[in-house]
Amino acid sequence: GGYVRGRTDYMCGKGDAFFNGVELRQIAGGYAAVPSKSIKYGYVYKDCIINGEGDGVDGNYTLGRPWGQGTPVALFIDTKMNVVPSAIGWSEMSGGWPKRFAEYNSMTSTGSQIDLSGRKTVFADSHANDPVLTAEEAAEAGDLHNMFGEWDPTLLTEQAPVPTNVKAVGPVLTWDDSNYALLWAVCKDGKVIAFTTEATYTATENGTYSVRAANEMGGLSEASAAVAVDVTVATLTPAKQYTTYVTTTALDFSNVSGLKAYIATSANATSVFFNEVGAVPAETPLLLITEATATVAEGYAVPVAASATAPAGNLLKAGDGKTAIGGSSNFDYVLKDGMFHRATEGTVDKGKAYLHLESLPSNAAELTIVIGETTGINSLTPNPSPMGEGSVYNLNGQRVAQPTKGLYIVNGKKIVIK
Repeated sequence: GGYVRGRTDYMCGKGDAFFNGVELRQIAGGYAAVPSKSIKYGYVYKDCIINGEGDGVDGNYTLGRPWGQGTPVALFIDTKMNVVPSAIGWSEMSGGWPKRFAEYNSMTSTGSQIDLSGRKTVFADSHANDPVLTAEEAAEAGDLHNMFGEWDPTLLTEQAPVPTNVKAVGPVLTWDDSNYALLWAVCKDGKVIAFTTEATYTATENGTYSVRAANEMGGLSEASAAVAVDVTVATLTPAKQYTTYVTTTALDFSNVSGLKAYIATSANATSVFFNEVGAVPAETPLLLITEATATVAEGYAVPVAASATAPAGNLLKAGDGKTAIGGSSNFDYVLKDGMFHRATEGTVDKGKAYLHLESLPSNAAELTIVIGETTGINSLTPNPSPMGEGSVYNLNGQRVAQPTKGLYIVNGKKIVIK
């Protein structure tokens, strides 16, 4: 499946070599195979094709010449010669002569057998050469196992499967792992840009990405299905950071390391409560929190059902850069430094979100962020005894007069009522 290209002596040297289904591209008149000291079979060409580049190649080159005295071997077996060599087939070289230069079943471009009767039979004036292989000789030399013994290169060159399930979540590409791949080549806009031994890659530039698998010898598969990656929208810096974000397409945050996505689910006079989400539909306003470096971008999600809609009751609204927020009659809040601040006036950029809370008192200037449960509790202490003194709160921060079984907050500690 590969090709070798050249004009003069472009396949040369010592040892045995098996060219299995290889294209030879002869670019002008010259010499193809120039073997030296063989081990057993020398250079064997099986099921190969010889093509020409440019004009004047057909009939004006030879299959090779001997680099050495009595040691070179070159055998062409079942070769299709779309450009044919000269009738003599082989050339002299510095007084050398071959151990064997020969062919079997050489064919023209139309599939007819080439007449080998004019092939060269004497080298260096006195050294005979039989230029035609018998069927038995061709069968022996044409079996690569006879050359390599127990070593089977076809097992190493068996193509690894094309990568599947390629996804982009933010700048992070992932795909299904494969025991048959030595590594993977990551392609951007059709060109290989990186290699990885893990089934993941973090992109640094926008583009269309695909993945190719490499077999044990490094041969690459065809490219996977391509995915678009956009890493330009918003970057969150190290340490715990907050931002609001509005999807333009369906997104999946579940596999983004260090990044959590939340939607607002309820509110009271002092707190807004958020629930973590993974896959979200398009146009869903979110609160994003990170404790590590992470990049958030549009257009890189695993699609969800086309009929999916934004969750009902989400208190976050999508900014569009035009709609006015704040003012005396609107209870709108924008996120800054981990707190929602009352907006007096202005607009919210497209791609960002803001809180619109109609039920809160107009003098509620700051709101506490509560993610799932009351924050700041680091231990859980079983306490089957009566609650004792102090107000009792559930995990939503609501005061409870008659607690039943479950988890509660008393004097700043979690307790269990069994």
